[in-house]
Amino acid sequence: MYLSHNPNAEASFYHIVDEKRFLHDMYACLSMSNGPSRTSSYSPMLHNAIILCGTDFSTDSRAKDSVVIESLVKQCRDELYREAERPSLPTVQGVIILGNYLTSANQHGLGYMYTGVAIRMSHSCEFT
Repeated sequence: MYLSHNPNAEASFYHIVDEKRFLHDMYACLSMSNGPSRTSSYSPMLHNAIILCGTDFSTDSRAKDSVVIESLVKQCRDELYREAERPSLPTVQGVIILGNYLTSANQHGLGYMYTGVAIRMSHSCEFT
């Protein structure tokens, strides 16, 4: 899954998420009422961050509405707070996507802050 705030900026494309694993685990988490809320490839934080990033690619004008964007950013932040005590790879991926989105949307301070959070989380999860 390639994600970028600016679809025309070739250098800002990053392979961040394994799409097949994400979709498989998303289905597993969302299709069962008593299923897990997170797996090794899916978390609500990551899901919301991908939806947020997808608004730039949507042709539906409602996806560009500032109220919709602000709501998605808030949902990402709320999910981050729920996942932060026990972060996993999908949590870190979601925070990276959120930081990249905000930086690309000229909210540099917040974008850099979330990128720093993702780096720190990756250290605490021993991904480095």
